[in-house]
Amino acid sequence: MFAQEVAVVAAPSEPPGVFARATADEPMERLTFLLPGITYLAFQPVRANDEGRKAATGVGLELSVARWITGGAYLGGVAHLERLDRTRVAAGIEGGYQMIGLELSIARDFGPAPQWSAQIGPYASVGMLYISPRYVLALDRRSARDTMGDGAMLVIGLKLPIKIGGR
Repeated sequence: MFAQEVAVVAAPSEPPGVFARATADEPMERLTFLLPGITYLAFQPVRANDEGRKAATGVGLELSVARWITGGAYLGGVAHLERLDRTRVAAGIEGGYQMIGLELSIARDFGPAPQWSAQIGPYASVGMLYISPRYVLALDRRSARDTMGDGAMLVIGLKLPIKIGGR
């Protein structure tokens, strides 16, 4: 009898609350996750020229909230804070199926010549690691000196899924 009581006490349990994660045998439908993450970014302008546009690399923070709908599909929102040769903030929506997705967002660059831009980024993920080619389209000040202008980014990141609700 004593051995049975010890076995019950020693059995690991799922952490309570916000740190509880989905398991492989638990269906994802109707679960909501908070996904904080870090990113590495490499930006390449479409028209690098003498107007001050140049390639840049940097790091960033990302925060997503995703709700799994059905059959592996999910929808959510995303926000970025990035530091390249200037600071950028962005917010938008994302959706996907299983390991692939698409992110659409609006970004604001702060620097010597601030600029608004639209971003589209298809991505693929494996576990906590994801990779995305992100396309940047300038919405204003397209010909201004020292703006980022149109370009492409390579984004590599890690996100930690934290179950925050569902069912």
